[in-house]
Amino acid sequence: LVEGYTDVITLNEHGIKNVVASSGTALTPGQIKILKRYGDTLVMIYDSDAAGQNAMMRGIDIALSQGMNVKILELPDGEDPDSFVKQFGKESFEKQKREQTLGFIDFLVSRLILEGKAEDPEQRNELINRILESIAHIPLKEDQPVYVQALHEYTSKYTGKSDRDLFTRLDRIINKKRNEKNYNAFDEKEQKNDLKESKVEKKRDVISYGKKKQDEKELIRLMITYGRDMVEYICSFTNEKLFEDDELKTFYSDILGRYKEEKEISIQVYSGKQEPFPRLVGDVLLEQYAPSERHQEKVGLKYEKDKNPYRTAKSTMKAMELAFFKRKLAELSERFGRSDSQDEKKKIMTSQTKIQEKVTKLTTTYSDDHYPDPPQESDNVVNESKFEYKMKGDRN
Repeated sequence: LVEGYTDVITLNEHGIKNVVASSGTALTPGQIKILKRYGDTLVMIYDSDAAGQNAMMRGIDIALSQGMNVKILELPDGEDPDSFVKQFGKESFEKQKREQTLGFIDFLVSRLILEGKAEDPEQRNELINRILESIAHIPLKEDQPVYVQALHEYTSKYTGKSDRDLFTRLDRIINKKRNEKNYNAFDEKEQKNDLKESKVEKKRDVISYGKKKQDEKELIRLMITYGRDMVEYICSFTNEKLFEDDELKTFYSDILGRYKEEKEISIQVYSGKQEPFPRLVGDVLLEQYAPSERHQEKVGLKYEKDKNPYRTAKSTMKAMELAFFKRKLAELSERFGRSDSQDEKKKIMTSQTKIQEKVTKLTTTYSDDHYPDPPQESDNVVNESKFEYKMKGDRN
């Protein structure tokens, strides 16, 4: 698995055929399932920059969750598969693969040692937790101890602790994931209820819980497509805390900054800025066309997605607000599991009840009740107090 299509083309031209590229898109479990038809081992060759390493870590977890054996091949500094094969040839690449490919635990730990960070307790502990997070994705529980023991071979030299410490930490992570899964099940049930109600009341909003990032992209799309009036409307009900994706959160903050400085906000402006903005613009604009094309394929008619842009904004903000509450519930659940204090647990349960009441209120009422229509004529003046986000139920 490589990063770019040029890597795939060059490797194929040199007779190395079993190669696919992620091409800048995030891997999905479905894609890994397809790859698993061709083999059980995935060798990942990613760039050594921050973006490449982050993509690799996400890919490791997804591949492990589908039962793949994950290995990492790091090429010499400054090289990628395309440049390496062009310069050194097929045999050198295959030799590099045979001799330098490491299991994902060996790779991550060896990098920590090479960077001189293994002696730092904080950085070492951070890496241990990250590796245990990956091990928790392995579906067969009987396979997990093998990886824990491999990790313990390294950690015992520095911590002096038994493998029991690692197993305890792994159990804690697995329990956390189980709690999050329970919340997802709750969300799916609520979504089905919403869909049933929408058949009776056509105007009822249908909330999609499973596409949090999709909703975040949709909100950005509306802001850069419709400009200042839409930005003012959306920002009067939201702030960056609702965003889970860091890049989209930065995008939102940049739009808000331009609004306050009375600068132009448009697709053209952000397409001409430095990365990551042009890439993000392309990503969010896909939201405008994909649903319409699918609809056209099904019924032979094409609908205008933003026939009422403010209604689109309302349903999107509602979905994001629900996703925000879900994250808060998951955090409280984690705190509850870690707490040994009965008083603290009571406080957590009280907070959970309050948030659940807000979720219920959101899912049983119309978006118009939460997000009133904008005035017919916008004065384009920013009220700074608008941008201090408060959920509607918390407002005085």
